[in-house]
Amino acid sequence: LGGVEPGEPVREYRYPDRHRGWLVTGYAEARAVLSDVRFGSRAEGKRVPVHRPGAEPFIGRPAPPGWFIDLDPPDHTRFRRLLAGWFTMRRAERLRPRIERITEEHLDAVEAMPHPVDLVETFAFPVPLLAVCELLGVPYTSRDMLRRHSSALFSLESTAADGAAAMEELTELFRTLIAHKRRHPGDDLLSALAGADDLTEDELAGAGVLLLTAGHETVASMFSLGILTLLETPERRLALRDDTAGVVEELLRHLSVLHLG
Repeated sequence: LGGVEPGEPVREYRYPDRHRGWLVTGYAEARAVLSDVRFGSRAEGKRVPVHRPGAEPFIGRPAPPGWFIDLDPPDHTRFRRLLAGWFTMRRAERLRPRIERITEEHLDAVEAMPHPVDLVETFAFPVPLLAVCELLGVPYTSRDMLRRHSSALFSLESTAADGAAAMEELTELFRTLIAHKRRHPGDDLLSALAGADDLTEDELAGAGVLLLTAGHETVASMFSLGILTLLETPERRLALRDDTAGVVEELLRHLSVLHLG
C-alpha cells in the first residue's frame, strides 16, 4: 500500500485515479482522524483504493439521495434519528427466532446436498439477504433481482454503466415498495420510512437501497471469509467451541469485509 513501512503511520498515498491523499495506519492516528470533526464522510471527498469502474458514478461527487453513510451532520442526523430505534438489541432479539429458523433451514439444506457445496451461494448470501428482507419488509420473491443488482454495485468487474443501471433498478424497486407500504403499512422498517414526513421520495428509496445492500453484502462476506479462516486454522476452529463470542469478535476485527473502503 504505497510503500508504507512500520513506524510510518501517516503517509502520502496516490489513488488509482491519481488523486493524492493520505494513508493512516497507526491506531492512535486513526482514532484521531476518525474523531476529528474536520474530517467527514461526504462522498465528494471520497476515493476508492482499488480501480473500480462501477464506482465511478458515485465517488468524488455528491451522494445519491438517501445514502446517509456518505453524509455528515446535520444531513446524516435526519436519517440517524429515524433509523436508530430499528438497530437496538431489543429489536434484534425480536428478530432472533426468525433468523435462527432461516439459518437452520439453510444448514439442513446444505447438509442434504451432494458435496462439495458452494457455501457462498447456498448459505453465505441467502441467509443475510433473507434476514434483511425480514427487517425491511421486502418480499423475498424479489431475491434474484436484489442479489443481481446488489452484486453489480459492489463487484470489481462492473463497469460504470453497470453500477449506474443497478442503482436505478434498485431505487425504482424501493420507490414501488415505499408506495405499497403507505397503503399497507406493517411492523417493518420500510413502513417506518414510508411514514417519515421530512424525507423526499428519492431519499426514502435511496435509504432503502443502502440498507438492503449494506445489510447483506457485508454479512455474506463475513460468513464466507470467517469460515475460510476457521478452515485454514484448526486451532481457531477448536477455540470456537469454547469461546464462540470471542472468536467471532476476533474475526470481525481481523477480516476486512468491505474491499472498497
